[in-house]
Amino acid sequence: MAKQFDEKDTPFIALALKLNIPIWTNDSKIIEHGLKTGNYLALDSESLEDLLKGANINEIKQKLEKKYLQT
Repeated sequence: MAKQFDEKDTPFIALALKLNIPIWTNDSKIIEHGLKTGNYLALDSESLEDLLKGANINEIKQKLEKKYLQT
């Protein structure tokens, strides 16, 4: 899976998948791939902060999609 952007990220993605938790990263390629495939959720710092403040996860995903998938 991480071969598409950086094989060094494989352990982080594998752990997130195993524990069913999001990945905290500012690596846009990891975030974009997660959004496109739906295999995992990767949050940037802004999104993590929103989540910690109680924002709805679906709203966070929509915000990420606008930020990373729409040009």
